[in-house]
Amino acid sequence: MKIVVDQIDCFERPFNLRLPFRYGIVTLEKAIQAFVRIRVSNATGRYQTGWSAEVMAPKWFDKTPHLSDQANEQQLRESIRIAASTYVKGDPLTPFALHASRYRTIVDNARQIGLNPLVASYGQALLDRAILDACCQVKGINFFDAINTNLQTSNPGTPH
Repeated sequence: MKIVVDQIDCFERPFNLRLPFRYGIVTLEKAIQAFVRIRVSNATGRYQTGWSAEVMAPKWFDKTPHLSDQANEQQLRESIRIAASTYVKGDPLTPFALHASRYRTIVDNARQIGLNPLVASYGQALLDRAILDACCQVKGINFFDAINTNLQTSNPGTPH
């Protein structure tokens, strides 16, 4: 299934954890959740909206001790912005081909502003999940069936 990404909207919301979550040097008691709403169209011109969300967890992707939580969150915002700027419009591609064709550009653009490849991939992963959600809705199938039928047309042997 080939699609074109027509529109990407990003949102955030703060939230509090019921229990503190400790990892590394961080004890997370509150955080920000990033949301992506993505609209895709397929070859027949049908539009569908997909959603994804993820916690913007400080020190999860970049463990640099001197960076503040707010600086880590800003890195993740930049990652989403960079990925979104490469995904909108373009030729119709399968979800995996879209991912693979944009990966190197995203990592390179992120590196230019000091982001490591793991941080760079955060935004792309968020977009990819929203795209898969939209494709599942177009086909009227659930995530399990989408993966089992290779809806995303992934080719694990294809290097980035």
